[in-house]
Amino acid sequence: MNTQERYEALIRIQGQLNEWSAYQPEHHHKLYGGKEINECVQLCKKLISELAMELLVEESERLDLYSCKSDDSINDSLGLSNIN
Repeated sequence: MNTQERYEALIRIQGQLNEWSAYQPEHHHKLYGGKEINECVQLCKKLISELAMELLVEESERLDLYSCKSDDSINDSLGLSNIN
């Protein structure tokens, strides 16, 4: 899985956790409470934010790569030897 797929998977998992915690059976809540599910939701949020940062870094690296390529071609075409 690449970073984007892991990010999307965690978003889906978090959605399912939120939905389940909102509609969990009363007997389950009485037995176990909501602490565990809340900790899992918080963990998902943390992992999602870390993956979002990784995605931003990857995107900025791609943009830097493109800008370096385009800058070189612009500099080459603006050289003194090309002015007539």
